Amino acid sequence: MFNDEPNDNETFLYKLERESEVQKLIAHLKRSRKNYVRRRAATMLGNIAEISDPNERRQAVKALVSAIKTDEDDSVRAAAIDAL
Repeated sequence: MFNDEPNDNETFLYKLERESEVQKLIAHLKRSRKNYVRRRAATMLGNIAEISDPNERRQAVKALVSAIKTDEDDSVRAAAIDAL
């Protein structure tokens, strides 16, 4: 699994969202050990209204679909569905 940020809250995710760090949000969605981090990453990927790079947009959609199909946590799957 992914090595989350050292602080035990999700504030670092807001910085990633603000700065449109799509690849880092995808990494947290795919590999975080913490359900709440994966859930927030999915939500934030859905909140980034315009991902300007078409390749990043495809990667975000692919990561969200993968989370829907494979994540063990219901709330993460629900957040990924809502994000799409």
